[in-house]
Amino acid sequence: DYYSIRWTGWINIETAGTYSFATVSDDSSMLYIDGGLVVDNGGNHASRTRSGSVTFSDTGLYAIEMTYHEYGGVANAGLLWSTGVVAANYQVISSDYLFYDDGTTQPPAVPEPATMALFCLGLVGLAGVSRRKL
Repeated sequence: DYYSIRWTGWINIETAGTYSFATVSDDSSMLYIDGGLVVDNGGNHASRTRSGSVTFSDTGLYAIEMTYHEYGGVANAGLLWSTGVVAANYQVISSDYLFYDDGTTQPPAVPEPATMALFCLGLVGLAGVSRRKL
């Protein structure tokens, strides 16, 4: 309870036109594309869906940001989209269309626990060797 998350990256629009976006969340969620507010699902509330649409006049990458705030109780957050103003067929956005800030679709490498443990042991060993020389 009582935490916030901010996701940022890029969304690839392959076909110009109008897209509907929706967030489903318990509690607050907001969606911004190229800095403009698209979906306002703010406040302390049970799970609900709010939507908005954007018309893209060109194809390519657009900055995307979603924020989520959990105030207590049940927690969920989701981001959906549909082509066209009438959003009859909302779907989860495929990872093929979402990119990290470095331009990849892969998450940044995170050292595995064994690698971190070996690294820390190496640092302890170096500290011991340098201390022994004093």
